[in-house]
Amino acid sequence: MNRKIVLETLLNCAPLSRVDIARATTLSPSTVTNAVSALMGEGLVQEIGAGTSTAVGRPPILLDVCWDSRSVIGIGVLDNHLIGVRTNLRAQVKTTFVSEIFKDTDIMDVAKAAVDELMSGEAPSRVIGIGVATPGILDRESGQIVNSANFNWTNVEVTRELENYSGVPTIIENDTNAAALGELHFGIGRGVSSFAYILIGTGVGSGIVVDGRLLLGSRGMAGEVGHMTVDWRGQKCTCGSYGCLETYVSWRAVTKMMERNFPASKVSENLDSILDRATFVETLYEREDMKGPLDEAASVMGAGVASLVTVLNPQLVVVEGIYRNSGWFLEGLKKEASSRLTNVTHTPPVITLGELGDKASVLGAVALVLENNELLGSPALRQEREAGKETTP
Repeated sequence: MNRKIVLETLLNCAPLSRVDIARATTLSPSTVTNAVSALMGEGLVQEIGAGTSTAVGRPPILLDVCWDSRSVIGIGVLDNHLIGVRTNLRAQVKTTFVSEIFKDTDIMDVAKAAVDELMSGEAPSRVIGIGVATPGILDRESGQIVNSANFNWTNVEVTRELENYSGVPTIIENDTNAAALGELHFGIGRGVSSFAYILIGTGVGSGIVVDGRLLLGSRGMAGEVGHMTVDWRGQKCTCGSYGCLETYVSWRAVTKMMERNFPASKVSENLDSILDRATFVETLYEREDMKGPLDEAASVMGAGVASLVTVLNPQLVVVEGIYRNSGWFLEGLKKEASSRLTNVTHTPPVITLGELGDKASVLGAVALVLENNELLGSPALRQEREAGKETTP
């Protein structure tokens, strides 16, 4: 317990002296010294030199975390490509892996290729964990993708296969939940206690942060905003219901818009191979015959966001995905949401893009591993430290 307290204090506020740590934690100086010695023995903490003395006598020796002493592997599965990273304990990316994937891709083959490349030259004993962020319905306890509507995956034993293959502990999380964690710890969500992260891709999902923690729900299925009903007599959704939000705003919806405007072309067969969907959508908006349908999608998304805000009352709503390059979409969304929130007593939230783009989920997977190993500090204090401000333990 003392070791954990000392390490957490350093993760949040380093560099600090032993005296600083004792003062901040109310632990005795001898207890701090013993805990620091243990952490130094593990290679997690190091002395980095003398600090500034405010009194007569020898200046204090400052301590810091050995950020490069361990590595973390993060894997993020996106709509049509997989991103892998190897980071240090500060989540600074050291190596990156990217591979295109398709609906019938064997995801474990690609994940293993990512692990091979990312762990190349790295001793397995230095890698504290692998975090995987993936779309689909998950069984977190067994580490399986039960099924994924976006891909032909059923009962994929992700954690068992990767652990057996690499010898490294593996953890799995839903892609939008992981993306919300990424923005919470390393992006625009730092210092924000409650926010919603919405990802618009092949489908629409969200990760909800309440009081600094992910809201998972009773079965881990919270945040399925793409299947909120926005028109009870609307189009049929892939889930079997009607009028779901994602039938109006997702990549599938954009494909159907194009089919209606270009009935002679088989556009749906070609669109899945487009990697940069955000640029494609922005280019599509330049066509006069597509402005109306796409503007309507922005308004429908705004109505969905308004419903979410009414229920959750977040400080911030992050909207990411295929409309990232489309300022008109975000403005149309905001306008519609604002018109529907005028009678709500609470202050409407900030609605904006994230800071991490398509790396949000993979960095969220890294955050999961760090958190699982009690090596993840406070996002607000981390933000202050990285901005060069003095942090008070």
